[in-house]
Order: sequence, then C-alpha cells, then structure tokens
Amino acid sequence: MRQPCGAAFTLEMALASRIVINGRARTSRRPTGSLGGKLAKSDFIDLTSKARQLTVVTRLHASDGSGKAAPVVIELDMTSFCDFGCPECISADVLGVARLSRGRLLDLAREMAEAGVRAVILTGGGEPLRHHAAREVIARLQEVGIAVGMITNGYLLANVPVDVIAEMAWIRVSLDAATAGTFALMRPHPDGPRAFERVLAGIAHAVDAGGRVGASFVSIVRTTGDERVTNIGEIAEAAALAKHLGCAYFNVKAMQNDDHSLFFYEERDREELARQVNLALALAGDGFEVARSGNIDAVLRGDTAQEKSYSRCASAGLRALITPEGMYPCAYHRGNANLRVPVAPSTTPFAQLWQEYRPDHVDPRRDCRFHCARHEANLELEVVLAAPEIGALHATPDTDLFI
Repeated sequence: MRQPCGAAFTLEMALASRIVINGRARTSRRPTGSLGGKLAKSDFIDLTSKARQLTVVTRLHASDGSGKAAPVVIELDMTSFCDFGCPECISADVLGVARLSRGRLLDLAREMAEAGVRAVILTGGGEPLRHHAAREVIARLQEVGIAVGMITNGYLLANVPVDVIAEMAWIRVSLDAATAGTFALMRPHPDGPRAFERVLAGIAHAVDAGGRVGASFVSIVRTTGDERVTNIGEIAEAAALAKHLGCAYFNVKAMQNDDHSLFFYEERDREELARQVNLALALAGDGFEVARSGNIDAVLRGDTAQEKSYSRCASAGLRALITPEGMYPCAYHRGNANLRVPVAPSTTPFAQLWQEYRPDHVDPRRDCRFHCARHEANLELEVVLAAPEIGALHATPDTDLFI
C-alpha cells in the first residue's frame, strides 16, 4: 500500500494544485452560509448532546410501559441492493434480497409524518440511491415536513437534483480511501478505479448544490492468505481530500467484525492509526471538522467489546430501522430474527408497525455487547428518564433530531 507524504503533511498543498473530476479541474470549495460554516461535532457525531432536546425529553417522559414513545427518527433501507462488493460489509447477509416499492415508500412517508416522525435516515443494507424512486421519495419526505439525512457510497450522488440536495439535512459519503487504487481494493466495483472518480464527482456535485456533506473513513485491514492490504495509511490524505472538495466534516471509524464487535488491530496498525488520526485532526479549521468515533479510542486501547450495565435501550424507544425484510430496533440488529417486528413493512401501515414494535425486548447487557455508537447517549437518556424535573422548562431547543 502507498504511504502518505511527510510529517507536516503537504496534503493540502498537493491537493490545492487542483483535482480533476470528469475531465475538468476543480479548485477547493469551502462551505459557506447557513448550510456550511463550522459544524459542531454534535451535528453529526456526538449523539449525547442531543438527549435533552425538547422533543426528545417530552417524548421520553410520555413513553409507554415498553419504553416506547412517539417515534422521533427512523432509519430506512429502501433497498438491499448495492453497486459495490465490499468484503467487510456488515450487511452482507441481507444484500441483494428485496426493495420496498415506490408506492409503499411514498405512502410510508405520509404515514411516518402522521405518526410524528421528525427525521429519516436513508441508509442500508443496500445503497439508497440504487432505488429507482429514491429522488421522488426524498422529495416526498421533505414535502411532509420530515428532515432527511442520507448515508451513501456516493457513486450515484451526482444524479440527484440540486434542489433536492439543497433541502437535505445532511449527506454522509463513505470515502474510505484517498487514491483510486486503494479505493478499488477496499470498495470493489465493476468500474474498477474509475468508480473513485465518480464518487468524488458526486461529493463535488452535492457540495456545489449547497448540501451539508461529510465523509467517513472505515480503517480497514484485510488479510487473505499471505496477502495483507490496508487503507490506514491514507486516513490523513483522505481527510485533506474531503476538505478540499468542500466537505463539512471527516469522520474516522474502526472496522467491525460480522457480529459488530470491533476488529482487533495489531500493534503496528494501532500505531499507524493513531499517527494518521492525529495528522487528520491537524487539518481541522476553516469550516472543516475532523472527528474520530468512540470506537477508534476503544481499539487504540485494545478494547473490542463494550459492556453495558443497563437493561433497556432508551434510544430504541425513540427510533427504529425499517427494511424491506422487516422492522428492527437499529442497524446493528438488521436481520436479527429474534428482534424483528412480526409484520411486513411492505404491506403494514407505519402506525401498526410501531404498535407491534417492542423495544423492551432488547436487553443491551445480552444483545449489545459490541461497541454501540449510542451507548453514551443511552446513559444520558437514562438520566433524563430518572429526572422528571428535566421537562420542558429545562430542555434545550430542537436543533438536530437525528438521535
């Protein structure tokens, strides 16, 4: 694998020499105005800071005996099909199975709005933009007053109309490399290395449209027989690339095993990971945030599991995942038959899906020993639940309901 440039990291200087996308040079574009500027980490990364917002607090205290409140946010897998064949995909077991129909998705948007859903994350499973009605569904969600975020591989992002992107709350693109060669290894696609240029073009298109675009980077180590490949050496360079393209933030994450436990990195990988993350953090500024997920700190300590002392998942009472195959508490349990709602989203109105949903069936001590991104948020939500005085008078205004 290629190694990054030297210590002071002349990345921005190198990238400032202009990037060529689809045959034309692109100069650096920094986000400005209400859709850009410096975004607090809480906008995308720090879920704990969102726990005391007015809608969250009031719905928590109005929850029923199962710990279920009126839903705040829904993750939605429109399809389980994807353009890429990533070997480390944690959703590999459910890929290429089914999609929700256009008509059902449009009805679902209305039903979720009627039930009080405030935000929807289009994710996968598969790639959301692989659904033929994706642009229409996004527009419908926006029409009914639901904020829309999207996690995408970026390959089809340039096809999304400018006006649709401009109204989205945020878009996060899985970048995972700084060069076409490494990208082709990490994210295999029939287009080979050319797929990387198409992803960069998608990011540039979304930024130019006024979208709040971020890039994520999963730190991958893959061993096949005697062959070993990794993208860790390109973390800082990828952060510089994201900044140059105009992304609002760059988020570094650790790799997960099939059971969502954290991958165990060898000492040499942990050392390079720490070095690269520090180089990336130095690029923050000028309206650009660099954040490392909590699981990065865990792997640097050598931790691969996360023990829970609480028996309920408070987050699961406010959110859920809907896929073509069923409804689940969250993406970590996508495909888990033991926690699937026993009615089909393809034919069941959302109100009934939510009525059948039982978040109290999730015991984090038993079911969630992996490193959960919402662990710290759950601890904070437990504080809110235990303190009725944290009511409307002490709640903070709603600013970001993607809890």
